[in-house]
Amino acid sequence: MKMNRKIILTGILLLLGVVCLPAQPVAECWSPDDDGSNCDRLVRVLEELCEIVKNKDVNRIEGLVPEIEALTVDFTNHIGQEVPQSIPYYDRVSSYLDSLVRDGGSYRAFRLFSLEEIPALLSFADDTREIKSPPANLLSSYLPSSCSVGVYSLWLIDCIRRNEVLIGQRMEQTSEDAPLSPEYARWGRFSLAPELSHGGLIHFGSKDYAFYQSQAAEAYRFWWNSGSIESILSRDPLEFTGLHWY
Repeated sequence: MKMNRKIILTGILLLLGVVCLPAQPVAECWSPDDDGSNCDRLVRVLEELCEIVKNKDVNRIEGLVPEIEALTVDFTNHIGQEVPQSIPYYDRVSSYLDSLVRDGGSYRAFRLFSLEEIPALLSFADDTREIKSPPANLLSSYLPSSCSVGVYSLWLIDCIRRNEVLIGQRMEQTSEDAPLSPEYARWGRFSLAPELSHGGLIHFGSKDYAFYQSQAAEAYRFWWNSGSIESILSRDPLEFTGLHWY
């Protein structure tokens, strides 16, 4: 029985790990048989485990051991063989950036990603491919003609950061505080365009562009790994670089 308990606890932890995977629903991230039956099996096992715990019916545990073992093996094999990208959301970010390289982004609103997608965006920080007419802040009368994928991905990260800071500030507002206008609430939180400045705008194709992109990328990587999310959001990653967003 001791061995079975160890198997059961391991299986439960692995099965709960499947349920709690943050990137996708269970049916999307783990159903190698393509018909959802593995997910149905998982649900049945978890329901039965809850019933066993509720009724303290230890005798029924023995009957679950083979199914827990089988599901554990299926899950482990699937994670090892069928998930090519180690960075969550990589494909989603890559698809968006590739579409901008391919089609340009003039007159389109930029896509606001989430905190969870920052590591995927950071993985493109050194990408030097050109985006023509990249989407920018709709409050801006200035549209850059081009920028690199790396600079654009860093700008999207800063949009995420500023958005989260504003959300936090609005949650702390009292009823007497003047409300933000809808236009400002949507666009005023972001810098105007995906262009870096260092005593003047750094235009794509200039001799210093690659150097400043690399400097900004390093600053954002350091910022992202320098503390908890709560402690870093209000800090400007470019604070000590001499760089800032337009």
